[in-house]
Amino acid sequence: MSLTIWVIFSSGALVRRAARHSAGALVLGLVLLGLWSSAASATSQEASADLTHLSIEELMTLEVTSAAKQTQKLADAAAAVFVITQDDIRRSGATSIPEVLRLAPGVQVARVDANKWAITIRGFNGRYANKLLVLVDGRSIYTPIFAGVYWEIQDLLMEDIERIEVVRGPGASLWGANAVNGVINILTKRAADTKGLISATVGNQEQATVGIRVSGQLSDKADYRLYGKYLQQAGLIDSQGKEAEDDWREGGGGFRLDWTPANPDSITVQGGVFDATLHQNLSVPDVTPPYLRAERDTARMSGRYLQGRWEHTLSESSRWSLQLYYQNLQRQEAMVDFDIDTFDLDFQQLFSPNEGHSLIWGMGYRHYQDNYQQTALGWMTPTQLDYDLLSVFVQDQISVIPQNWS
Repeated sequence: MSLTIWVIFSSGALVRRAARHSAGALVLGLVLLGLWSSAASATSQEASADLTHLSIEELMTLEVTSAAKQTQKLADAAAAVFVITQDDIRRSGATSIPEVLRLAPGVQVARVDANKWAITIRGFNGRYANKLLVLVDGRSIYTPIFAGVYWEIQDLLMEDIERIEVVRGPGASLWGANAVNGVINILTKRAADTKGLISATVGNQEQATVGIRVSGQLSDKADYRLYGKYLQQAGLIDSQGKEAEDDWREGGGGFRLDWTPANPDSITVQGGVFDATLHQNLSVPDVTPPYLRAERDTARMSGRYLQGRWEHTLSESSRWSLQLYYQNLQRQEAMVDFDIDTFDLDFQQLFSPNEGHSLIWGMGYRHYQDNYQQTALGWMTPTQLDYDLLSVFVQDQISVIPQNWS
């Protein structure tokens, strides 16, 4: 049994909505719905627009950015793109990003245990699937330590996500390393599009999940958002009906600031921190039959990031953007003990050299600093390593027959 309650503050109105309930929680949900149905319309702006009334033609006019690194209609994207909107997320009742990704066709989502997921596109799924690039507002959350994504630490508030764009197929020519089988781009809402929020989930599996968000204006041209989240989840049940002892808990928070100093300029600064403790079961190689032994272990993870983005619009068909971020990730467990810093700088420009041409080019630089410590079950040589990744791309879209062939 699980119960989720949202409390949204908007223009003096208070709304509580119960969702993801079992039979025991249904009565409470109906009571809350009846008490606050009159106030629900005051907070309709917080939720995304209902897409069910749109026609197929209107749905194809939805705009995406991940397929060509520029805003375009979904029908014009030369790729297999699927968009998970905030309305989809809200109606699904999902409480984590891996659960939401089950909505996208062609995305394989497997849960390894209570706190681990294996997600990929185009098959060959596994915990260490290394051919899928995952971004959050343009920041890569791919982990070079084990060639994959730690999905358990992506603790965004689900209500803050504007949409998730899933591109199935190669995208390395634009996005660079790891975008071999596809790209998942998680885009969050601007600070001006969010309001105060308190959310809580309780249940048997999801023992407690609490989120809080505060939004407001610093000036006529600057908006901010602060958020915090804490979750505690119970472990799964193994094949023998016993507790698997893979429960976990995580807490974190962050901020976002959107500033528009002048009409052609837009600046966004955001950051966050987290700390997590995860219990897990390891299969450790042994010299005696069956050559594997099971061990209980506790993994501790922590990290932080700071990201800035500056966009400058020159005209309707010309603009450039500059993005810089730093992120740190630490993990200590029986198998590995590492501390990795990532510095990333990305620049791109879009312009039209003449009518019928849309040229976009960009370059990026990324620097990693790895630091490993020896553990009871493994070590890395060398223990410290610095390495760089440099990328450049150019793409020219030519309109041969306007609005028919490009």
